[in-house]
Amino acid sequence: MNEDGADIWRRQANDIATDPRPWAFQAATLLGGATACSERYFAAAETLRAGNEPSSDLMLLVPAQFLAAAAVELLLKAVALRRRPELATTGQKPFYTRKLAEIAGQFTGIAFSDSELRLLDRLGTTIEWAGRYPIPRWDSEKQRTKYDVPTHIVDGNVVINAREIPNSVSEESWRETSLLIDRLRTAYRHSEVGGM
Repeated sequence: MNEDGADIWRRQANDIATDPRPWAFQAATLLGGATACSERYFAAAETLRAGNEPSSDLMLLVPAQFLAAAAVELLLKAVALRRRPELATTGQKPFYTRKLAEIAGQFTGIAFSDSELRLLDRLGTTIEWAGRYPIPRWDSEKQRTKYDVPTHIVDGNVVINAREIPNSVSEESWRETSLLIDRLRTAYRHSEVGGM
């Protein structure tokens, strides 16, 4: 008897979903693009610092950060699946979410610093909207309040810190993201099915 195509697809998808290796492979693919974009950005930044004309490659840090954020999500999920493969198929939340700090805290078995958790929150926001849109969903007060940027008084003036704007990207945030990626890659390599 011939097997139904939907059954074949479903069985293959179940195998892929619970296997951390395809998740890690997809992360590596995205990191390749992120690295290519960041290298071109840093070369253009050096050229500009040397007094030469600006290049459109100076805009490549945004897509680099977006790709890196998606890769961080996949690496977190790959580490989680090494410990608990069933997470991908049981519907347990927050596995299928952009709330990266929640995934990190609940499923990876890795201790993260407060600054890393804040970075994971920012990277989740980058995946959700900040890497793609100029503003988040803006059709309700709840959404507007969620992404309000705090103000500070400096020399009697009300100001905001550009780094607190959710869709801001900087060389510093790129370096922090790169360090986090290295840490997650190491954790993935050293994790084993069923435990860390």
